[in-house]
This record gives sequence, structure tokens and C-alpha cells, in this order.
Amino acid sequence: MEKTDIKRKIQIHDFCIIGNGIWFTVNACNKVFKYNIKKRDLSTVAKFPDVMLNKENLFSSVEYYNGKIFFTPFISDKVYIYNIKNNKFDLINLSMDENTVCKYCSCFADHNSLYLVPICAENILKINMDTYSSEYVWNINKRINTKNGNEVKVYFNNQSCRCGEYFVNFISETKIIVLFNTAKQKINIKRLDNGYQNIIAICSNGNNLYCLERGTGNIINWNIKSNTITYLNISYGDTDTNSLSEILDIRYQGSVYSVFRDNNIYMCPDLGSVCIKIDMKTKKAYTLIENTLQSLDNRYLNSKIHLIDEKVMFFYGAESSLVTVDKEDLIKKEEILMSEEEIRSLRKEIMEEVVMEEDSRICDLKLFAEMNLKKKRSSDLKNTGNRIFRMIKEEC
Repeated sequence: MEKTDIKRKIQIHDFCIIGNGIWFTVNACNKVFKYNIKKRDLSTVAKFPDVMLNKENLFSSVEYYNGKIFFTPFISDKVYIYNIKNNKFDLINLSMDENTVCKYCSCFADHNSLYLVPICAENILKINMDTYSSEYVWNINKRINTKNGNEVKVYFNNQSCRCGEYFVNFISETKIIVLFNTAKQKINIKRLDNGYQNIIAICSNGNNLYCLERGTGNIINWNIKSNTITYLNISYGDTDTNSLSEILDIRYQGSVYSVFRDNNIYMCPDLGSVCIKIDMKTKKAYTLIENTLQSLDNRYLNSKIHLIDEKVMFFYGAESSLVTVDKEDLIKKEEILMSEEEIRSLRKEIMEEVVMEEDSRICDLKLFAEMNLKKKRSSDLKNTGNRIFRMIKEEC
């Protein structure tokens, strides 16, 4: 009997498309993968050096520039740069962020400069993508938390957008919008009035910034140039009730990825199985991909949403598929799965690394014991033995 090739779903934060290839990392291990769209073939490209294979959530964003892929560190302590032609990595150490657990949640590129936006780190990190030189340019925490104001936890959102001369992001679960003017190397901070709900998503048509509210699911339309704000009530389908927040399941938690195209806003939550479209002419929202999950405990991770060659694209975790929405809103799903053979190979590599690490720890314990036993007098041997026993117990 022919052996059945069982496939496995993958979960990713972000991706980039180069020619016919989709490049990304998966959350469960630290390898670079490439999916050939024409051949429908998934292949392992490289392993990130100096990191255990079973490390999760190492990176948050992916940016392509001039034959190189830049991986934004989430829990990683380095920026990794993969040179496609040479099949090699270059590294940028994060000197100021080495003790920060979660570092950067997104990035944006302007010419040859890459800006990493922090989640728990203190500063914006600017990287020259030609020379790999880097510098910390803005301490947002100090700019937002003045001496006379209430302290705000500065956690940026997972996705930035371009609006006029600014790159824009916002502080999660607040009404604070941050505008980056990279040409003048300045930032502006906008605080919305208390009458508005907290922001959970932003996108732009180039002139206006559209902000999605947490509780209502309505849109705050801010024209940055004229500094005027219009409040837009969004209804779902043919009903008059504002149920968009319920449809996206973002009433209480979670974030939303969004992008603007042809007077429409396309949205999907970071965790969920639904994609919606908002027609900005009619102020009505419609479902493009239905929510098929029966339990919120089984929600899948969706990737950041991109506008590539006028196509809306994102990775849809519930079906392990790359979703493409064309100009006519026709949806194409490209299923990307790992075979059982690939899964077994990864598990074997992970086990080998774990065994090697444990062997190294045992050798360290043995060396510690030999050095201490030589130095100690007989009266101190009991205490030394107890210490070694406790260390071995902790390792086991």
C-alpha cells in the first residue's frame, strides 16, 4: 500500500514575495522557508545561526531589499540579514536591547533605511540596509511619558502604514498616534480626544488616516494635513447595527491588520478566521472569508496584510493558505503545508540539538565538581556535594 503523505499547517507572522517565491519563517522553529508559487513546492532554505532550532516567535517582520531579507527580532537578540545569492547570514547585535524579552513588533523602510518599531524596547532602531550600520534614533517612551502626565506603557502596534510624508503607527490600547517624518528625522505625537475609543488598526489612502475603534468597530478618519477628524459609523452588511467589532472578534482583545485599496479597507484580525471589506462610499462592511471556527480556543494566527501589485495578500492561518484578493475581490487561496517527512526531519534535528545541549550542561557540571572538590578540604566536601546535587536536580 502506498504511504499517505500527511500534511501539516504552518503559522507565520509575516512574509515577502520575490519573483515566484514566498519567503518566510514559521513560528515553531528557526528556519527560513521558500514556497515556489509555480511549482507549489515548499523548501527549507537556511537555519538561523547561533539559535536553538525549537525557539519560537523569534521574528515579527520580514523586509526585502536588494537581494537581502531583513528579519525583525521579536524575541531574538539579533537582527538577521539573509543574503539570497551567497546563502549566508549577516548579524546586527542589539546592544541596548539584550535584556529586553520582546523587542520589535514591526518595521518600515524608507529608501535604504530600515526602522524597527519597538514592542518593549525603548528606542526606534534605524539600520542602513547597504552598510548594516545602526543607531537608536528616537526614545518614544520619554517623548510620550512626560512628568505631568499619566504613565503610558509604550507597546506599538504590529503594523505601520504610509500617510503623506509620514510613516504612522500607534500605541496599542491607547488613543496615541505617532508620526515619523524620516526626511526631517522628526516625530509628531497625536492624542485623540477622550470621546473616542482605543485604536486597534490603522491604514491610509495616502492623504487620510483611518483608525479602527476597539469597542464600536467604527472608523476615525483623520486628515493629517488639515488636522480635521470625521467619525464614520460602519454597519455590517444590510443591517443598521454596528456589529463589525463582533464579526472581527475584537471587542475585548486582539489586534487587526488592515490595508486600503480603491476606496475600500480590507481587514483581518491577528488571531481569527475571518476577513472583511469595508466600502468607504457606503460605510458598510462585508465578509470576504467566513468565520468557520466553532471555538475561540482554536483560533489561528494570521500574518500581516500587504498590498502587492494592487493585490491584497495575507497568510490565513486557519487554512494554512496564502490569500490573494484581486481587483474584482475574487479570492484565491494557495495552500502551503509541511509534509510528514519534513515534520519528522525537523523533530529529529530538534532532538539532536537538545541532546547536544544536555551533554554540554552535564560536562559543565562535571568540570564544576572536579574543580571544587580539588579546592575543598574534607570538612567542606559535604556542602559541595549538596550544591552539585541541587544543580543536577534543577537540570533534570
